[in-house]
Amino acid sequence: MNSSEKGPIMGLNPLEFYKIVYDDLPQGVIVLKNDSIFYANKAFSKLIGYPINSIVDWPVEKLFDFLLTHQEELKNLYEIGGDPHLYGVIHDFQITTGDGEIKYVDMIPVMFSIHGEEYYHAMLIDASARVKAVQEMRESEERFRNTFDSIPDSAYLWERNDEGKIILKLANKKIVEMSGGAVNEMLGKEPNELFTDNPEFAEYIRFTMDSGQSISTETTFTHPQMPRMVNIIVHCVRPAENLVLMINTDITKEKKAQEIAKKSEQEKSIILDSMQDHLVYYESKDLKISWANKAAADSLNLTPSDLVGRYCYEIWQGRSDPCVDCTVLKAWKTGSPQETETKTPDNRIWLVKGLPVKNMAEQVISVVEVTREITAKKEAERITQDAKNRAELYLDLLSHDLNNIHQGIIIGLELALQNESIPEELREPLQTSLDQVNRGVNLIANIQKFSTIIDSPTHKVEISLVPIVAGAIELVRNSFPNRDLQVNLVVPDDDISIYADEFLMDAIFNLLHNSMKHGTNRIVTTDIKVEQDDDFVIIQIEDRGPGLDDDSKKSLLNRLESGIKAGSGIGLTLVKRIVERYNGRILIEDRVQGDYSQGVRFILYIPKK
Repeated sequence: MNSSEKGPIMGLNPLEFYKIVYDDLPQGVIVLKNDSIFYANKAFSKLIGYPINSIVDWPVEKLFDFLLTHQEELKNLYEIGGDPHLYGVIHDFQITTGDGEIKYVDMIPVMFSIHGEEYYHAMLIDASARVKAVQEMRESEERFRNTFDSIPDSAYLWERNDEGKIILKLANKKIVEMSGGAVNEMLGKEPNELFTDNPEFAEYIRFTMDSGQSISTETTFTHPQMPRMVNIIVHCVRPAENLVLMINTDITKEKKAQEIAKKSEQEKSIILDSMQDHLVYYESKDLKISWANKAAADSLNLTPSDLVGRYCYEIWQGRSDPCVDCTVLKAWKTGSPQETETKTPDNRIWLVKGLPVKNMAEQVISVVEVTREITAKKEAERITQDAKNRAELYLDLLSHDLNNIHQGIIIGLELALQNESIPEELREPLQTSLDQVNRGVNLIANIQKFSTIIDSPTHKVEISLVPIVAGAIELVRNSFPNRDLQVNLVVPDDDISIYADEFLMDAIFNLLHNSMKHGTNRIVTTDIKVEQDDDFVIIQIEDRGPGLDDDSKKSLLNRLESGIKAGSGIGLTLVKRIVERYNGRILIEDRVQGDYSQGVRFILYIPKK
């Protein structure tokens, strides 16, 4: 039978009948015949997003391509011999529309025959809104459940049921940790069943349920399954009619911390009160004292509580306004520690420090003032400075007068040695006398340099090393006109620069002078070798003199460590002090390892930076 044939249905053929019955239905309807779509109404066209004239005559396989779920189940309905009990049953599945939208659909399939021809009817209802609403409801419940479980404290939601009983409707996971047992085992129970050791909980819950007033109180909590008693804060609130939310916050650790802090504060107070420095704490810029230690109060014959609330400038300075250079106010303003010296009306001198206290945002929230009396210290510094000035004056006078005397002696001895009529047996003692006088001149010069090195700061600059070494060699040769100093100088191809000052030449001079002084020959040979590594410029100065045995080297190093002493050799002590100005070090070893008699080697390590 084709679509134009008349049939037994009210004198209409099947297509005409379906149009009359289904065209205006709000539900989508399709009819399948001979493996293709025989009829589709307007609602179905709108549902899948294709016009009706393009849908009719679609093969069944193309229809199944729209299905995202239950494809095999629906094919089974269509296939001959399909499970008959599935007909007339609502099936839910997903489809993809023409514009790519995914929709949820309820379908009711029906199969019947007309004149021996099978027609498969299917009514399709768009269930997307319903499915979305159900999903949102489930997601909302899940979010609420997750939020409720994420509460860091034990949370109970109590409900008054139709019988008037208050029972546990919901509990979060923290309760398992707090009271033991499974949450599901607690649901539906009354407060007095769960809190047998804390009957007051039931009273709190009932009071809030009946009155609507919130309760927040601190108490102790015990449970048969808990190993210990805990301190908690119980908070009950009624969020809705017949509901009470109870949250128990475990504050055991906080209570323990408070006890420890209280004990710590007491210990700190004892320590601070035992200090001789004055400690004063300010919480505002008006310089009103918030706390003071015993030493600060004792300085005024008061108690610490007598100082609280009073202004510091009134108490200690007798002023009506803050001091001009107040370290506390400067610390408030700058956020950094401040320090100054001041004198009180009783002529005592004080070192005053303002130390800012900051919060996590680096904002100054208070200032601690630390005050120490330095009257005796300042007087001692004055006496020491006066003594130092006198010593420098005496040293300058003595050096000047001795140098004048020495110059006269040197001139006389040199003239005598130039006189050819002087007998040969007198020349040796005259030369010895001249050497000793020159030694005295050098000693005085070293003492003056030593004093200068101690008092003056180090100002290192980049200088070339070779001219420094050459200058030291020339000075030594001038100091010994009747002897010959031969120097074997080994320096890298490119001259080495070093960070030092003018005293480096004195260090090299004293080591070379030491070699000449202890050398027994008229010609003294000295080797100078310069090397460098990543951190240091290394200057090695070695001679061929009598050397130093191990005991002598150890004794010399000990004397250098202890500073100037009688007979300790101020020249080498001066060398050590100069090297230490540059944060370097000095080593002493044999020129020939294992044979000290072959001469001594001095090694200077001077930092490159």
